[in-house]
Amino acid sequence: MYVPEYISISMKLKFINLYLISRYINFIGVNLNYYMLKSYYRHKNILNHNRIQWTPQFWQPDCSVDYIVDTIIEEGIDILCMSVFVWNSDFTYQIAKKVKEINPSIKILIGGPDVDVLSNNDYFEVHNYVDYVVYGDGEEAFCKILDSILDNTPIKD
Repeated sequence: MYVPEYISISMKLKFINLYLISRYINFIGVNLNYYMLKSYYRHKNILNHNRIQWTPQFWQPDCSVDYIVDTIIEEGIDILCMSVFVWNSDFTYQIAKKVKEINPSIKILIGGPDVDVLSNNDYFEVHNYVDYVVYGDGEEAFCKILDSILDNTPIKD
């Protein structure tokens, strides 16, 4: 496929999905949504897809908040996508808040089954460091958000 030379990588994107490991459950988890959303976005908007450096997803469950935040900052991430589940929500929100304090220009997208934005009218007041929330099937919303960020345009619909 031909990509014009004037199209250059303009943003670094990272997915974070933290699985917890206990002494009773020991497994390695990889968020398949990363691959599905990345492929879907490639299909919907190949030019913008190619403007993103899709950094390896972060799923290591045994790292501290500070270690994960330091990794995000050191990598120079522009768009941070985080999956929120009942077992990782507090930890994930701690990471998001600290990253935003260090780098206020980073765009933070939160999605997953434990996002309570529809039932919590104060969600964006409580989580004022979150820029976008995706709930339900997120493919289309994810594409619109990325297009808006990359093209510096408002989200339609």
